[in-house]
Amino acid sequence: MKATVSELQAFPIFAVLPDEKLEELCKQSELRTYVDGDKLIREGEHNPYLFILRDGSVRVLSYGVEVARLESGSVVGEVSTAGLSSPIADVVASGTVTAIVFPSEVISTCAIEFDEFGERIRDTAMSRILG
Repeated sequence: MKATVSELQAFPIFAVLPDEKLEELCKQSELRTYVDGDKLIREGEHNPYLFILRDGSVRVLSYGVEVARLESGSVVGEVSTAGLSSPIADVVASGTVTAIVFPSEVISTCAIEFDEFGERIRDTAMSRILG
């Protein structure tokens, strides 16, 4: 199953993209379900994906300590996708989580093609890093 254009338009980070690009991104997306305790991202390891939490929540753990909890609608993996750093925390499913998953190279290419989208990815990443 894939994301839909209307679903992506609901997320501010994607709102700046034209419908044609959103259609292309939808084709590259995948819906994945994670169960409690599954790691979407591992601290310090290569992360090849950008996640949009569709349903559920995740815990963000730095050195095993919970530093944040993110809910449906949150973007996850933007720090590594933006090329700012390898993942700086574990991201762990808290209960059942459904996420829209994009390969990071697809997002990176889109960020180069559409400056404002790239800026939104980088701004989201920087706000996470700086707290």
